Amino acid sequence: MNNFSEAHYFMLPTQGNVYSLAILNLCSGINKFIIASLKKKIIVFEYSETTDGALKPNVKEISCSYIPSGAEIIAVDAFNKSDTYDDFQIGLAIAKVNTDGGQETYLNIYSEQDLDSNNKLNIDNIAQNCSMVELSFVPYHLTHTLIWRRLECSVNKEIVWLLSGSDNKIHLFVEDRQSHSYMETDITEQLPEFTVLPSVGLWIDIRYTHNFTRRVSVVGCECGTLQMSLVNVETNSIIFNQFSILDGPITQVKLFSLTPKDIHPPNVFKSLGVKERDCNPDPLKNDLHLIVCSALVPTAVYMNIQEQGFMERQILDESDLYDVNLCACVADINFDGFHEILLGTFGKKILIYTWNGDKWMLSGQRNTANSVHSVHYVDVTNDGVNELLIQTPSGVHILQHCPGRVHNVFLSRLKDDDAGREISAEIDIAEAFLVDDVSLEESQECSPDIAEPPIHLQAGDAVDMMAVGELSPEASVVNEPLLDTIEVQKPLSDLDVIHKPLSDMDDYPCEEAFEQTEN
Repeated sequence: MNNFSEAHYFMLPTQGNVYSLAILNLCSGINKFIIASLKKKIIVFEYSETTDGALKPNVKEISCSYIPSGAEIIAVDAFNKSDTYDDFQIGLAIAKVNTDGGQETYLNIYSEQDLDSNNKLNIDNIAQNCSMVELSFVPYHLTHTLIWRRLECSVNKEIVWLLSGSDNKIHLFVEDRQSHSYMETDITEQLPEFTVLPSVGLWIDIRYTHNFTRRVSVVGCECGTLQMSLVNVETNSIIFNQFSILDGPITQVKLFSLTPKDIHPPNVFKSLGVKERDCNPDPLKNDLHLIVCSALVPTAVYMNIQEQGFMERQILDESDLYDVNLCACVADINFDGFHEILLGTFGKKILIYTWNGDKWMLSGQRNTANSVHSVHYVDVTNDGVNELLIQTPSGVHILQHCPGRVHNVFLSRLKDDDAGREISAEIDIAEAFLVDDVSLEESQECSPDIAEPPIHLQAGDAVDMMAVGELSPEASVVNEPLLDTIEVQKPLSDLDVIHKPLSDMDDYPCEEAFEQTEN
């Protein structure tokens, strides 16, 4: 992960959990994300462009209606109902413990009304329009999926809410369009594979295949039961169910393919003749695989589950050495056309696994100062390149690819396209007359091929302020005044770093700073 640098970091007022972050995918192609801390604080993060063309991170707290005083936000999720304009629905699962020992639980669903085709996302308006559903159970994982509802004379496609609960059930909530409210409906009619669970469903994942004629549904339970179902969508009948029992709760399940989606060039390149294409060399692109994270045993990957079920299992090396594996992310972070697996652990470590054609190999790791609740790979800067979002109990890190690496990949893919060769040639000519304004220090930090010689400083030495002054204050997480000189303290030994409590590291402006290691 030495091709990443930290673009931004913001702190949370109180910690969240593994269900606390949701992505907002706008129709314009811009992505934002919403994160909820336990104590009612709901934050929307986005990047905006300044007048001089720079990106400015914006963190905005929104005030959602109908959240009882003293309540805690257990889970958050969001989706866009429309393909042509922004019609978002945001769901919050809420729990409140009363003074008499009783508890209240709710599902709040926020949306806009009276929309038109020119509608744009207005998060403040959404936050004030709430449909509140009282629950009789403690909520856990809140997610959504696509279903085909069979009505009297038609079959309608719509997105519905799924919520797992302490009553060992998965609850289905659908919209009543006439009353603009939500109601719970029998899940057996729409998703029969979720009718019976042995314990609390901690994580749900659903994927449609074969041109939406098959549905693969997976749920991981608190008791360690892993359930996978293959469903015929046209008849809504279960083709087969398969179960496996692991030692300990299943913290997350994730369905994925070995390769990313097809490349969709921007409109400016489409007008020049650059066509959409598949960047994927994998001939088995339709295969579906499954990651299963567990609290007590190593994370496992089940390959080609539609044909092999749970038979072809691979254990991820060293995934049980850093406490509980809380989350998994699938992303092509090295631009080789194959997905990598990133595991976030409670033991303050991110593990990276690469597919070598036969097996998943541990290829790198990155230390964090806190446990990792979730990892997402999404474009939040709106530059066409995804960033890594790393959620921890104290805040969210946004890691950005090295621009030089992205530039090289961009040109190489243009040259592989007939229309793109002419564009790439013009870019090469233009670059010959441009002066690279990226500092040597920054380029060396992002490049894995350059080994920067270490600077040996003794305790008490002073660092010239000229070097410090070259740092942009906008790149700093905490904008604090810089001293004229910086005194270099006696270096810590490895034992000091391992056993030094976090409370003794108050001098660092960001206690979430990363320390990177590579295998």
